[in-house]
Amino acid sequence: MKLFSISAPYTRSLIPGYPSKEDFISLMKEYFSREALLFSSAKTALYILLRVLHRRSPEKNEVIIPAYTDAGLVSVLRRNGLKIVLADINLKDYGYDIEDLQKRINEKTLAVILVHLFGITQAPETLSSLDLKEKGIYLIEDFAQGFGGYLGNNRLGTLCDFSFTSFGRGKNLSLGTGGLLLFKSGMWSYALEDELKRLPSPPFYAPFADLLRYQLIHFFSRPGNYGFFNPLLGFFKASSPPLSFPLRKPSGRVARMGGGLFHEVLRSQLRVVYNQNFIYQSLRNIEGIGLFEPPAESRPVLTRFPVLFNKRAERLKAQRALKRAGFDSSAFYIKPVHHHFPDLGHSMSDFPKACYLASHLLTIPVHHQLAKDDLLKMVKIIKEVISDQEQVERGE
Repeated sequence: MKLFSISAPYTRSLIPGYPSKEDFISLMKEYFSREALLFSSAKTALYILLRVLHRRSPEKNEVIIPAYTDAGLVSVLRRNGLKIVLADINLKDYGYDIEDLQKRINEKTLAVILVHLFGITQAPETLSSLDLKEKGIYLIEDFAQGFGGYLGNNRLGTLCDFSFTSFGRGKNLSLGTGGLLLFKSGMWSYALEDELKRLPSPPFYAPFADLLRYQLIHFFSRPGNYGFFNPLLGFFKASSPPLSFPLRKPSGRVARMGGGLFHEVLRSQLRVVYNQNFIYQSLRNIEGIGLFEPPAESRPVLTRFPVLFNKRAERLKAQRALKRAGFDSSAFYIKPVHHHFPDLGHSMSDFPKACYLASHLLTIPVHHQLAKDDLLKMVKIIKEVISDQEQVERGE
């Protein structure tokens, strides 16, 4: 019965009259008030966007990304023949360290990618002093982890002229696969659509692979199922970023599922917001950990709740305790980007804030199916770890 409930959106997508691929794209255009194109993945969406932008400004070949982010972005930039430039982050909202970012910008800079890490809102206004538009530098919004969030009255995904998101595993609108590209001006439509049309079609088995992927993701994302199967899932978690990704057209079946799930997901996000706010209020005054500070007018919808431990030993102890209790606690990106790619030419000690975050961060779930008791248990475990460590240090 559980398996049927997991695959029900996919099964319903087979019914004539169920939202079509075109319906889903129209829904995205209406929701974001932007031009929208559907891709097979967020990486493909970004690849095509950068390909078109670089063609417009061939003299610029550098793209700046945070030193702590999805290292898979490197494969996208390299496939476009672009130079990867890293900038350190800040430990307040995990966005850019503005002073460090400013040092990385030059006449070769094509674009800066603004990442809403964990869904924590990054306000483009914080970069206003850099005069990016005046310098002909594109600001690209990565809201792969921020779908559903707001900054003031503006939805994440509409804060910059270009933005992209993912419908993959662990995302706020998870369809198993797929990506979306949004852009403000229709002047880009022809070039972007032309590149999309040139992509090869998905293989014949794609609908079956999509179904299996969707089933597995939603089965294991249920809090109870994750705890039971946790020992097995560890074997399937990647410890290094992908070096390549397939370039192909999106699956129409996935888009139809998105159309059927969209409003259901928006309703479930209300519970996610409750969960993240409960955890925030419960942990905000605990010594020994630090919490992010989002912009005052932001209303994020987090994919994971980040907790920054002052001491690595406490982070590791909390992670083990949470996993024993059946909760999916994770260090998320276990390394900063330059540790994955020594050929970028940086020393291991470069980007100290990104290094600190990678070694001291623990993320915990805010899944909409978590019960109030689950939230209380996670908070209690973290508090007990901090308290036990303080007693050890006092010699009690």
